[in-house]
Amino acid sequence: MNHTISLSGAWNFRQANTNAKANDWQPAVVPGGVHTDLLALGAIPDPFVADNEKQVQWVAETDWEYRLEFTPQPGVLAEARQFLVCDGLDTLADVSLNGKPLGKADNLFRQWAWDVTDRLLPGPNELHILFHAPVSFIRARQALKPMTGGGDIPGGPHLRKASCHWGWDWGPKLPPIGVWKDIRLEAYTQARFADVHVRQQHTRDGVTVSAAIELERWKTPHPAPLFVKAVLTGPDGETLETVTGVGRGGAACTLEVPNPQLWWPNEYGPQPLYTLELTLQTETGVLDECAYQLGLRTIELRREPDEWGESFTFVVNGVPVFAKGSDWIPADSFPTRITPASLEGLFVSAAAAHMNMFRVWGGGFYESEDFYNLCDRFGIMVWQDFTFACGIYP
Repeated sequence: MNHTISLSGAWNFRQANTNAKANDWQPAVVPGGVHTDLLALGAIPDPFVADNEKQVQWVAETDWEYRLEFTPQPGVLAEARQFLVCDGLDTLADVSLNGKPLGKADNLFRQWAWDVTDRLLPGPNELHILFHAPVSFIRARQALKPMTGGGDIPGGPHLRKASCHWGWDWGPKLPPIGVWKDIRLEAYTQARFADVHVRQQHTRDGVTVSAAIELERWKTPHPAPLFVKAVLTGPDGETLETVTGVGRGGAACTLEVPNPQLWWPNEYGPQPLYTLELTLQTETGVLDECAYQLGLRTIELRREPDEWGESFTFVVNGVPVFAKGSDWIPADSFPTRITPASLEGLFVSAAAAHMNMFRVWGGGFYESEDFYNLCDRFGIMVWQDFTFACGIYP
């Protein structure tokens, strides 16, 4: 079976320097960041008041370190493989476990994972993350190879970090630093899901929902036969189920939905949602599991000759849609302050304003699963930029 142990919550942090002392450590919250932790301690003024933004520029020009002491559960250590998984590190980080390096991070936008199978101790363990100053990094790179654009602090395009962190016409210059998404231990026996690609095919007779599944496997003394169970639950609670054996190349699950309830953009129809649950199993138990929210619909970009040149029309379930919406930028300069309630409130407002599309701006970041699930619920289509904006990139 698999175990997932969250390492989010109460940590400690301090400014990194050669004169650091044992009692310099202060309480921190993960997910979070240096600015929000300093604000909680009253160590910096509110950067959104008056010109306090200028008074806190030193934060992003300083190295910081975070640490956590934890004891893994016996069940975690009993599994074949254990991984440290960091969904988001912002941005230049050296990660070590029990005083030994695990790896380095240099990209805000991606997940980082390290195999810690032979690193975990049965008793207390110490996880340490050293964050290097992002402004110092880009300043040094900019001196060697000048790049224009990418924010108000010169050199931003040299680092894979949200462009708006360097300051924008709508936002301050407050480059965050820290563990900005969930961090956890994951432990597995024999195999786990490596990649799942869910697709839907529409015909006159219904909808076929399929999942192409890739696995990661490890050598074990007595490997058990693997199979994948797929359960599709409709908006009315009815379920469809299939079980598929796992071959050398993975597995492919297919479910036929005879009377599908179609998803529509806001004000074009309802937003019924399906849930697809996948479990990787042996005859004796579950090894891994995942779930996906689905709206069943077709969408195409119709481009045909017209009197002006060529059309550019989104067509959903065969119906041309007039796209109405706005540009979505990060909802807070410090994204870990965004609560589920505040995020949903923005969607309530957008739907009430008759919007049916967001353009997720490339100067921010790829949004959370909560964001995209809310798009499903409120009938909002997404025009997704790549994470580049208004700059010359190396």
